[in-house]
Amino acid sequence: MNSLIVKLGATGDVVRTTALLHRLAGRITWVTARPNEILLNGLPNTAGELRVVLWNDVHTLDREAFDLVLNLEDDEKTYSEKRSYEDLGPHSRQRTRN
Repeated sequence: MNSLIVKLGATGDVVRTTALLHRLAGRITWVTARPNEILLNGLPNTAGELRVVLWNDVHTLDREAFDLVLNLEDDEKTYSEKRSYEDLGPHSRQRTRN
């Protein structure tokens, strides 16, 4: 399975959501803010292969498809700018633009 997690914000929130990594198998892409990159890179004991993508580099995911998208952001700006990820299904290869 190819999963996408979007959790940028407070490091404490990111730490709490790392529990998901023990339940998700396959490739996991986590979009986050730069301060959390060091926390997520090289995390031991994850069920799947973890790749960290910084928010500023999110455009690199434009042509990827995800079987599961977990947008854990409640910030309206983040949601409105990136809500198209939630339209990605297992057969999609291109992100829709609004």
